Amino acid sequence: MTLETTTKPQDLTHEEAVRRARAMVPRIRERALRADRERKVPRETIDEFVAAGLGRIMTPKIWGGYEISHDVACDVVLAIAEGCGSTGWCCSWLLTHVWGFTAF
Repeated sequence: MTLETTTKPQDLTHEEAVRRARAMVPRIRERALRADRERKVPRETIDEFVAAGLGRIMTPKIWGGYEISHDVACDVVLAIAEGCGSTGWCCSWLLTHVWGFTAF
């Protein structure tokens, strides 16, 4: 059985994914102290990450993802980490978990 979503994302380029991540950096930077103090990524950051489609970089296309390379995921994480290292680390875990659970 194949699981398919009803909506298919448009193709996402490497450059566009990194541009979206870099666009988030000023707001992530503003929330960095809050992230450290609360010991979690602020909900607003998570919402922006999801709205930008960045959580679907390594998700297979049949499950509504972009199914693009690890290089893109690494560059997105590095861009986000410019605003907050902890937030970048959490985003890297999200992306690797998605890939890990769908790679089999």
